[in-house]
Amino acid sequence: PPRSTLFPYTTLFRSHVYREWSNGERPNIIVLTAGVMPEERKTCMDAGVSEFLSKPVVPADLVRALERCRRIEEAPERGR
Repeated sequence: PPRSTLFPYTTLFRSHVYREWSNGERPNIIVLTAGVMPEERKTCMDAGVSEFLSKPVVPADLVRALERCRRIEEAPERGR
């Protein structure tokens, strides 16, 4: 089966993000993919993405993902 190049790039991007930004400033990564297999979702989440959405996108799912990302940003930082 074809192999997605998404995972290595997500991992690379996330490692750069963790080096360059502090906890409160890190951008969220929302993956939008045609992949619907549970292992694809797990691989992305293990790579450090914030949210995982499959195509076709359901607008309500996108809104919920964006709301969860906003809650992550608004949460007080741990250890302060």
